[in-house]
Amino acid sequence: MPLKICVPIVPTSLSHLLEIMKKSAQKADILEIWMGELSAEERFYDVIFALKKQLNIPLLINVKGPEEKGNFTGTSEEKMEIYKECIQRGAEYIDVDYEFSPKLLQKIQEEKLTSNLILSAHFFRGTPSLPSLLSRVEKMKERGANIVKIAAFAQEPKDLITLLRLAENLQRSQTPFIAISMGEIGKPSRFLSSFFGAEMTFAPLEKKDSSAPGQIIIDDMREVWQKICL
Repeated sequence: MPLKICVPIVPTSLSHLLEIMKKSAQKADILEIWMGELSAEERFYDVIFALKKQLNIPLLINVKGPEEKGNFTGTSEEKMEIYKECIQRGAEYIDVDYEFSPKLLQKIQEEKLTSNLILSAHFFRGTPSLPSLLSRVEKMKERGANIVKIAAFAQEPKDLITLLRLAENLQRSQTPFIAISMGEIGKPSRFLSSFFGAEMTFAPLEKKDSSAPGQIIIDDMREVWQKICL
């Protein structure tokens, strides 16, 4: 079974973004760009997507506000315009918060063309029960998700088991998914979700580039996976 790794890039500037894109593309299957971290003045879509084409690698775009541990402070309409621009330029995936405005989400779906819509729910303080998570997944599917993403912080080992049980359920129902148990306790989920058919997992190029607690750098992910699958 494949281990598809997406490298998150949280840029501090356009030049930083381009540099990390070049370095990461040599090891990653997908690049995740936190587009909302760039100021409007540095959001040079022509440059970014020209490099994407040159590197021949899929892009996953997100625009995260403070509630998702990002720094985008614009309006929902401005967020939608960023997604729209990236969709029109060929982004393969867009990650939108599950609670995003239904009206604006509908506009994104009208635009998404060949992009895959990931609807995501993040739980940074703990892990809800399995029934609660499954209920959330059903609502995501009703809202048009091509891929559902659940990320929940593990406070104790049973939280990790809950996320893996979620992955098992989603595999059984043939629902395309990403399931992550965040934090130190949740680290095994970053490998094990792939055994259940997760669409991708996330690993930074270097530890300092981590975008969520518990991420493992891509070189270590590849090494461990190779040993697991021998």
